[in-house]
Amino acid sequence: MDIERLRKMDPAGWGTGLSVENARVCWAEAVEALEQVDREPVEGRAPRRVLLLASANVFTVPLPWMALLSLRGVALRVTAARGLGEATRAMAAAFEGVEVQEWRGGDGEALKRAVAGVDAVMAFGSGETMAALRRQLPEGLPLLSFGPRYSVGVSTLTEPLAVEDLARYDSRGCMSPVGWFTDNPDLDLLSLTMAEAQQKWPRGALSEAEQVAIRARLVLAKMVGKLRTGEGWAILQLPSRFFSPDALPRVLQIYPSETIGQLDPRRMSTLAGRGPLPAAPRHCRPGQMQRPAASRWHDGIDVLACLWGRPFEEWKP
Repeated sequence: MDIERLRKMDPAGWGTGLSVENARVCWAEAVEALEQVDREPVEGRAPRRVLLLASANVFTVPLPWMALLSLRGVALRVTAARGLGEATRAMAAAFEGVEVQEWRGGDGEALKRAVAGVDAVMAFGSGETMAALRRQLPEGLPLLSFGPRYSVGVSTLTEPLAVEDLARYDSRGCMSPVGWFTDNPDLDLLSLTMAEAQQKWPRGALSEAEQVAIRARLVLAKMVGKLRTGEGWAILQLPSRFFSPDALPRVLQIYPSETIGQLDPRRMSTLAGRGPLPAAPRHCRPGQMQRPAASRWHDGIDVLACLWGRPFEEWKP
């Protein structure tokens, strides 16, 4: 692993969909996490080669797995997510035993080439993508799949750091907060913090679907809650019955704190907060939600142990 080479890379031209400023800070934090990458030995029989099917919403998804597997001498084949071929190839060049292959969902022949010679498959994506893979992969080939999950924050105090969690990757990815559970939030302070984040790390382009979804939530907040908006951001304070597990770029959605217990922790990825917290696969402090450690664990699963032969079991609170 050539971490100095990684530090010198500039994601500005990689087509991440983020603003240059946001792409750079996300990249710097992802590379920084590799300084403490998990190097503990893994019990069991190591796979010779693993296929990683990465999603497109977070461009740094392949990076920790490149490090975790290459450091243990396991070859890794990565399929570049849509539009992220240049980014994936740049990352792979800093590791030994990592190759990049093009593949698009629905291309059966390309999938056959991608799985040729691999001992296991890791996949990140939508529920539809995971279901399709289960149908298309050769019988007996282990699949470790990570479908859609959501993350939330909880605090009795207004958390300006929630805005930083929201800004990273423009609120895309399973570790982005879809909601923050708190009482009597200081909407003036949060509005100021949202505007400052937009100035430091401007929001990137929105898809048509995202624009439609944001407009619908703004209308809802006007009708039943409280709403603050600015260039590139919005704050919605809503009753808990309108909770949505879908993250929207730079939209901070606030709900009453006592309703956090109504959520199913088995659908969560990360829960941020201070003090005692309800069960979740991963806990962290505010401001750290989209800065996970370069760990063998993901969504409560010891990924390396599974790849080394341990039966895959869903996380249970």
